[in-house]
Amino acid sequence: MSDGQLEETRAITAQVTFIDADADELPDTWENQNGLDPTTPDSDGDTIADVDEVGDLSDPADTDGDGTLDALDDDSDGDGLLDSEESGDDDLATLPVDTDADEIQDYRDADSDDDGVDDADDNCPVTVNAAQEDTDGDGAGDACDDDADNDGLNDADEPGLGLDPTLADSDGDGIDDGTEVGDDVNNPLDSDGDSTIDALDEDSDDDGVLDADEHGMGDDGGEPVDTDSDGKADFRDTDSDDDTVEDGADNCRLVANTDQADADGNGVGDACDGDSDGDGVGNGQDNCPAVANADQADLDGDATGDACDGDVDGDGVDNDADNCMLTDNADQADLDADSLGDACDDDTDGDGVANGEDNCPTVENPEQSDPDADGKGRACDDVEEGLEGGQVAEAGCGCSSTGLPANGASALVFLFGVVALRLRRRRRR
Repeated sequence: MSDGQLEETRAITAQVTFIDADADELPDTWENQNGLDPTTPDSDGDTIADVDEVGDLSDPADTDGDGTLDALDDDSDGDGLLDSEESGDDDLATLPVDTDADEIQDYRDADSDDDGVDDADDNCPVTVNAAQEDTDGDGAGDACDDDADNDGLNDADEPGLGLDPTLADSDGDGIDDGTEVGDDVNNPLDSDGDSTIDALDEDSDDDGVLDADEHGMGDDGGEPVDTDSDGKADFRDTDSDDDTVEDGADNCRLVANTDQADADGNGVGDACDGDSDGDGVGNGQDNCPAVANADQADLDGDATGDACDGDVDGDGVDNDADNCMLTDNADQADLDADSLGDACDDDTDGDGVANGEDNCPTVENPEQSDPDADGKGRACDDVEEGLEGGQVAEAGCGCSSTGLPANGASALVFLFGVVALRLRRRRRR
């Protein structure tokens, strides 16, 4: 004590607490002031705790400097990948992942794997792959793609089968490895049992036709064709069309044709040949699709070519019985009975003189006698004019208008002349 005043110094400890309803270690008042939700430990729902994203309360983190706190920013580093994709897991209790161990967590690191390719452009953002190879073009780089060639098989399983994990079709037959291996990678298919799995066998069914020729898929892929719908793809089916003729010997491998008919003998069966008779005219336009007739002649215009028409002239008489096969003559008239119908016979009366030269084309007259020279032979001329003495003879009767035979009158004149000549000689004596 000094001058009567008492001085006493005491240490006082004050315990200050704040309300933290969501137990995220951030004061509710601070969260309210900065736009966070004090009722949830992950205000932006990116699976990263607010407390990890905020950092220093006096200087809360805004990694990409866009004016939005990381705790409220879907993409804190602005790399095009959402924080929820880069957090590493959905457990708020664990720290976000830091792939390249550079002490910058992926959701705040523009190049998470430090391969020189920003996450926004990196086809394997958390796997180093500066070259960015992507064999199957699916957007996932080979370095992080379990099936880099997209053949349906895990790359890790392919080498053990002798397959190339960088090739979707190891044997180059147009069928992807996954399809040829089948559903059980531990028991890959070997259709012909030759100890070479289908995925490496150029003729899986050993039918003499290569798989490349049997799969039936277009350039855009798809499933191998199964022509006869028997549940077995053609490249594994020795009789693809189920016509009892094996593919290797079948002239229409994909069209059933047990008879194997091949009209033009070109090795392509009629059932699948666009020009069955090989005359250069497609079956759809050919008037004789099974008989070669490049000229497509059709005399009677009935749309059936002459080469295969049973009645070429369309007169109702079959070719075999028709005495004028190429001329319409339903009556089958045959004046000279030479088996050649009048309609097509150059010598209708059969007298050896062609119709065009014959003065009686329908009456046999090989001598072509025409006393009156009227162009109509005596054999078919009703009246002959111009006989001696003005006589008129009826054609074919051999008599004159006097009633005497025409040749008798001539003889009488001749006789009179002889008698007169003898009398004149006697008088001179």
